[in-house]
Amino acid sequence: MKQGARWRIGSGVNIPFLGAPWHKDGLSLSTTNPIFEPLMQVNLSEFIDQDLKVWKAPLTCSLFDAHTSQAILDTPLQPLVTEDKIIWKGEKKVNILLKVRIKYVCLKLLITLICMHMAGGMLFGN
Repeated sequence: MKQGARWRIGSGVNIPFLGAPWHKDGLSLSTTNPIFEPLMQVNLSEFIDQDLKVWKAPLTCSLFDAHTSQAILDTPLQPLVTEDKIIWKGEKKVNILLKVRIKYVCLKLLITLICMHMAGGMLFGN
């Protein structure tokens, strides 16, 4: 997966548990420990109670150390999100910065037009 992308968790059916960036910070769980090899074939949905839309905490805590378990359990699940989707981490920030820049340019243009009009410049055929 390209850098900057992460999964938005819906059901978790399409998201591999290991190796896919689905944590809230955009990181992924990975390990070379052979004891976790069976988890390479497991999807994230196995760790989610689909009816309640919460993590299966007992399962998670039984398989991982306290730090890793807490990182998984701290990753939010949204009850209304049902489909897994790849999203870009910086998408919202880029849109906000673009809007601010557009507003700045428009304001600067408006000020320039007002100054020209006040200086006796001709605007829009006046």
